[in-house]
Amino acid sequence: MRIKGSALNARLQYISSEFSDSELNRVLESLSKEDQLVFSGVNKRLDPDTWYPFALSTRLDKAIVDVIGQGDWRFFERLGEAAAKHNLTTIHQHLLVKDNPQAFLQKATEVYHTYRDGGRQQYVVTGPCSGVLSTYEVEDASPANCRTIIGWYKEAIRLCGASHVTAIEGNCRARGADHCRCLFFWQMPTESGASKDMHRDERERLMRRGSLLR
Repeated sequence: MRIKGSALNARLQYISSEFSDSELNRVLESLSKEDQLVFSGVNKRLDPDTWYPFALSTRLDKAIVDVIGQGDWRFFERLGEAAAKHNLTTIHQHLLVKDNPQAFLQKATEVYHTYRDGGRQQYVVTGPCSGVLSTYEVEDASPANCRTIIGWYKEAIRLCGASHVTAIEGNCRARGADHCRCLFFWQMPTESGASKDMHRDERERLMRRGSLLR
């Protein structure tokens, strides 16, 4: 499986902007000499439209969590949010569907293959403001990749106009499951009071169902 340079660049951009270029250098210097050569271009960025081995992403993620994330893989949820904000407001803004997160999420297959050329994603609507995203046939699943995807989609849903976005992670290939699954639910600012009450009840029901995802 391969990953687009734009997805890797978003990681590098997050480190530079949220930490510093010197911290980015520390991360890259912890990689092997061969991997360091890959990131030796202008500003240490990759060609955003070129496909790179997914294993390179896995090694970069491990370096990031070891050097900056203090061993906490949840760091990548914040990184995923930053990546979505970076890419979905620039080169991939055409993927967003304003004021309609469901329409955006139903394009999960297209979105997924914008950044990866192996595996597949499927989205199933479970309510007016909720749904389950499943990822299949990923060869090199890792906690970092899963948390990045969750953070990416949470921010993407916000960029579509939603608020109070919540994700419940369920099955995960990195923990031995045959696929990854995550439940998302949110609130739209234009909802009436009655709709908000209904969706609050729905969120509580879905949170109770969350244990079924594990």
